[in-house]
Amino acid sequence: MAIIVAAAPTVPPILACGDPVADAGRGSEELLLSVHTAGPPLLSIGALDGDEEYEFGSISGLAELDDGRLAVSDAGAGHVSLFSADGVFQQRVGSPGEGPGEFAQPSRVFPHGSDSLAVFDAWRRHISYFDAGGSWARDVDVAEVTGESVYAMDVFPASRYVVEGPRTPEARLRVGTVVAGLPTPSGRSLVRWLKVSENGELWIRESAAEASGESEWLVLGPEGLPRRMVRLPHRFEPHLIRSDEVLGVRTDDLDVAYVERRGLQRSEAEAPVPEWFALGSAVTPEPDFDVDEMRSAAINSMKRLASHQEMHYARNFTYTTDLGELEIEDLPEGMTFEVLAASPQGWSMVVAHPGLPTICTLAYGKETPPGWLSGSIDCGTVNGVGGDPPPWARPDAESKGEAPKGED
Repeated sequence: MAIIVAAAPTVPPILACGDPVADAGRGSEELLLSVHTAGPPLLSIGALDGDEEYEFGSISGLAELDDGRLAVSDAGAGHVSLFSADGVFQQRVGSPGEGPGEFAQPSRVFPHGSDSLAVFDAWRRHISYFDAGGSWARDVDVAEVTGESVYAMDVFPASRYVVEGPRTPEARLRVGTVVAGLPTPSGRSLVRWLKVSENGELWIRESAAEASGESEWLVLGPEGLPRRMVRLPHRFEPHLIRSDEVLGVRTDDLDVAYVERRGLQRSEAEAPVPEWFALGSAVTPEPDFDVDEMRSAAINSMKRLASHQEMHYARNFTYTTDLGELEIEDLPEGMTFEVLAASPQGWSMVVAHPGLPTICTLAYGKETPPGWLSGSIDCGTVNGVGGDPPPWARPDAESKGEAPKGED
């Protein structure tokens, strides 16, 4: 990931006052949180070579069905693999292609009912439904399912956070309202990634420890107050989070992916609340600051960067994370551009500005993060919820059976 900041901010930060969530963290620099760590794998699925049924190309989604089976979406291989609760391969669902039951880029995978699946195809922009036996049932256009959102049902930008987890409108509204009241991310990055656990906890990703490479997560209660810190192994990405365990994907030094279930246990260590959260800072623009104008500038800058990425690809047959190589000038002052990933198959980025209450995102090709739609710029909302409810959230949605099973 690369980050570039265009000159110094022209909008001075002003600390917010009177916010109950921020005030709970402010002044709590001395507050120490318990530290929980992940134990050894309770379950591990994957192989370097040998049995191809256990080899993964690029895992883009995980789901656990009511009967304990695990569904693994593989964007690299173009299918979904089903495993028993103890990790034994059972069958593949779907295949690469453009026809019914086929995937261009399978991404998120959701339980649907008690034993069926819904799979989000990020490239073709639709959701495919499969019955308990793995047979294709139907496809539904994403615009029909999500109400024109450029994200899958469980991913949305809110304030300066990219939120992953809640799927129903009620859950999104509840989480988005809490997120809107959280301190504004600051420091090297103006953006934070946030995952919602099954019990409603909010997991905010911090930077990885330099020595061990462990990722550190600030865990908040559903109300937005700090509860604990969690440290996960190097290159382990949690997908399904419970109070005492995590199901996720670990990538080893050879870039081999493994699906792992790990228990969480409290250690003897303690850690302070991260400074950016403890200070509870927020940005209030000067009276003459035009938010709409700066948001338009952010969108136009992303379009320019996209154009320069294509020129870079024409010369080098790959995209780049080094924005200096794009030779682009006159970016808006104080705007931060974070290139999340770049390869010959695509790229993705996030843009933020101290004076903007939300972030803007854009991705192309195979580097489109799970839950995003390739080629779509989105600048989010303050709480992640806005406009009319999508069709699957309306009163007659249950009879249509179009919405994957989600939180309530």
